[in-house]
Amino acid sequence: MAPAAAVLFANALNALLAEQGTFAANMDMPCQLVTADADAGEISLAENVVRVALQSADQSKFV
Repeated sequence: MAPAAAVLFANALNALLAEQGTFAANMDMPCQLVTADADAGEISLAENVVRVALQSADQSKFV
């Protein structure tokens, strides 16, 4: 996805989530752009290692 397309997608998703009350309309949504030749397995591992676990009260919302 081209950077401009990624920004448009993130903005559209942010607007949808704001309509649903999930996020505030002015809340930033993190988006990481990587090149096509990036190692998907390495990126996934890095994301999972640095991710902060949800608190149990937050987890129950998504079960």
